[in-house]
Amino acid sequence: MFLRRSSMSSISEESEMDDNDQIDGSLVRNKEYTNGKQNQLSINLNVQNCFGALNTLKEEIREAYEELSTFERQARQKTSSTISIVNQGTMIYESRYRINYEIVLTELKYRASFQ
Repeated sequence: MFLRRSSMSSISEESEMDDNDQIDGSLVRNKEYTNGKQNQLSINLNVQNCFGALNTLKEEIREAYEELSTFERQARQKTSSTISIVNQGTMIYESRYRINYEIVLTELKYRASFQ
C-alpha cells in the first residue's frame, strides 16, 4: 500500500497493485491457458505413446503366436511320424508273432499227424 495525494488534496489510500493486478490476472489466465494447452498436448502425446506401445505389444504377441504355432506344427509332425514308426513297429511285431504262431501251429499239426 502507498499513500497518494488526490486532486482534492486529500490523502487516499490505494493499492499498489490495482493496475498490475489486472495485468497479473491476465498473465495468470494466459499461463493457465498455455499450461492447459501444454497439459493437453502432453496428455495427447502420452496417449499416442500408449497406443504406440500397445501396437508394439500386439505385434510382439502376434509374432510369438506365429512362433508357437510353428512349434506346435513341428511337434505334431514329429509326433505323428513317431506314432507312424511305432505303429509300423507294432505291425512288424504282430506280423512276426503271427508268422511264428503259424509256424508253431503248422509244426504241431505236423507232429500230431505222426502220432
